[in-house]
Amino acid sequence: MNGYRTILRVIGLTAAFFLCNAAMAQTYSASGAQAVFNVTLTSSSGELAIGDFETFELALRDSSGAAVAGAVVAFSGGMPGHGHGFPTVPVVTEIGGGLYKLDGVKFSMGGAWEMTFDITADGKTDSVTLNLDL
Repeated sequence: MNGYRTILRVIGLTAAFFLCNAAMAQTYSASGAQAVFNVTLTSSSGELAIGDFETFELALRDSSGAAVAGAVVAFSGGMPGHGHGFPTVPVVTEIGGGLYKLDGVKFSMGGAWEMTFDITADGKTDSVTLNLDL
């Protein structure tokens, strides 16, 4: 009976480990081409999935690390190796305190993806590109 309890305990702990890790948000960070802005992008769903709609939180900071509010953020990107963009038209909206929501991203296949943010704030402009491999 003790052997069964040990096996069940190990199975339970293993399942809990995988469930917790699967739900952990993924984070991507990059600085702009002009080093004016820094972007940290965090998935809200955990591991990114092919064919599902994804929502991200974008933290926007200036080169000194201060939160950037009131920015105009345009999103573009796709799979440069395949010559196509995203199959959806994602939208960026400001949440507040230097945080923005990127909604409506859909990855249509596995492979190398680029996510580019063209940012204008306080009279400064920069472009930040994040590279993801799904």
